[in-house]
Amino acid sequence: MVALLIGCYALLHLIGTRGFISMSNLDLMGRTILANSGGVSVEKVVTAFPPMSYAAAIAVDAIAPGLGFDIPHLISGTLAAILLASWYKTMRDSGFATTRSMLATLLLGSNPLFWRAAAEGPSFMLLHLGYWLFVLGMFQLRRGHRINDLILVALGLAMVGFAHPFGLFLVFGALPFIALAIPPDRLRTSPASVFLVLLFPLAFALLAFCYVNWIFAGEPFRFLLSLSRESIGLGTTNSISPGLSQASGGLLPGALAAIAIVAACPIAVSMFVLTYRLPALRLAILGLIGHLVSSALLASAFGLLPPLGLVASLSVTLSVATAVRWPHERPDRPGILMLLTAGLAACVLIAAVDPASETQRWRGSLFGFPVSHGDAELSAIATKIKDRDQILFDAEAVPSVVALRGSAKGIWTADSLPFQLSALRQTVDADMIIVRDPQSAQGSDRVGRLFPQIYDQGYPGYARIYTGERWRIYELSHGGKR
Repeated sequence: MVALLIGCYALLHLIGTRGFISMSNLDLMGRTILANSGGVSVEKVVTAFPPMSYAAAIAVDAIAPGLGFDIPHLISGTLAAILLASWYKTMRDSGFATTRSMLATLLLGSNPLFWRAAAEGPSFMLLHLGYWLFVLGMFQLRRGHRINDLILVALGLAMVGFAHPFGLFLVFGALPFIALAIPPDRLRTSPASVFLVLLFPLAFALLAFCYVNWIFAGEPFRFLLSLSRESIGLGTTNSISPGLSQASGGLLPGALAAIAIVAACPIAVSMFVLTYRLPALRLAILGLIGHLVSSALLASAFGLLPPLGLVASLSVTLSVATAVRWPHERPDRPGILMLLTAGLAACVLIAAVDPASETQRWRGSLFGFPVSHGDAELSAIATKIKDRDQILFDAEAVPSVVALRGSAKGIWTADSLPFQLSALRQTVDADMIIVRDPQSAQGSDRVGRLFPQIYDQGYPGYARIYTGERWRIYELSHGGKR
C-alpha cells in the first residue's frame, strides 16, 4: 500500500510539473481557497455539489495550506492506491494466485484511462470507488442475495450519486437495470421492499442534501444550478448556470462513448457470451454493460457527457469486477490475463484518439511535453491581478482564476462586505474591476448585473487594461477618483 501511494502520487505530481492541471482540479482548488479564506459564505459551501471531493480538499488545505495544487493530486493518488490495493486483495480472496494477482494489478494500474481518471481529480476517483462497490454487489445480488451484497449496491449508489456530476446520470441510468440482478422470486413477491432497501441510503442522502439546500439557499435543488463545466470535466468555459439548457445536447457523443465502453471491456463481453447456461451472471453483466451505455446516452442527451476517455475509464473498474466474479473453478487461468491485456490495448487506443482538449493536454504531459493552461484567457486574468489588491470580481463565477492566482487575498467577492457596500451605494471604489460579457454563453456575472453598463462603457475614472473573448478588466486611472 505504501508503494502504491508513493507511485500514484509521484506520477500525478510529475504530470502536474509538466503543466497539466485539469480544469476540474482548478475549479476545485479555486473553490477551496475561497472557502478557507472566507471569500464565500458558509451557505454556499454546504450546498456545493459534488460535496465529497470539496469537503476533502477543504480539510486537507486547512491542515496543510502550503500544498497548493498538490492537494487534489494527493487525494486522487490516495484513492487510486486504495482502488489498486482493493483490486489486488479481492483477486487474492477470489482464488487468484499471488503472481497472477500482481500481474493483473500491474495491467490495470498501467491502464492509461485509469490514470486519465486519476489526473482528472478526486471527484472522478471517488466515482470509480463507488462504482467498484456497486458492480461487486450487482454480480452477487442474484446469485447469493446476501446482506453484504445489498449493502455494497446501496452504498455504491449513494457514493456514485455524490461523487461527481456524471454520477447523477449513473444513478438514474442504474434504476431499470438493477431489476436484472434482483432474484426473480423477490422481484415477484416484494419488488417495492427490495428497491427500498437498495435505494434507501441514496434517497435519504439526496433528500437530506435537498433539505440543506432549502434551508440555506431557499431552493431544494439549488445545487443543480451551481454546477460548472469544469466540475463535470467538460474543460474550458465556466459555469453552465443559470440554466443547464444552455449546454448543447445530442446522442452522437453518447453513441461513441457506448462503443468505447464495450471496446474497453472485452472481458465483460466474453463473460456474457460464455455464461449462456448461467442466467444469473449473464443478466448481471448485461445489466452492468447496459447501465454504463444508457448513462452515457442520457448524459449526452443533456449535453453533460464527460470526455470519451473519462467515461470509458469506468470499464476498467468493470473489468476488474468481471475478473474476480468469473464463474469457473480456477479463476487464475491465463485467459483472464489475456482478456485484461486486450482491454489494455483498447484503452490505449481510446486514450490516443480522444479528441477532448483536456485529454490532449494530458497526453502531451504524459509524453513529457510541457503543456499550457486549458483556458488562456483565465490564465491571463490571473496574471494581471497576481499581486494586486482591492479587486471587484465575482470569483465564484470562475474559481479557476483564484486557483491560478494562488490566493483570494485582495479580491472582493460577492459575499464580501466591500462588494455588498458597492451594491448598496451603486458606486465602485475598487482599484480594479473584472466583468464578464453579458452576451457570452454564461451571461453576466454579478458585477455585470450590478453595473450593466460597465462591460461596454467602462466606469468613470477607470481605463480598460485587458480585453478577452469573455472578460474585460478595468483599472483605476491615475486621474480617477474612487
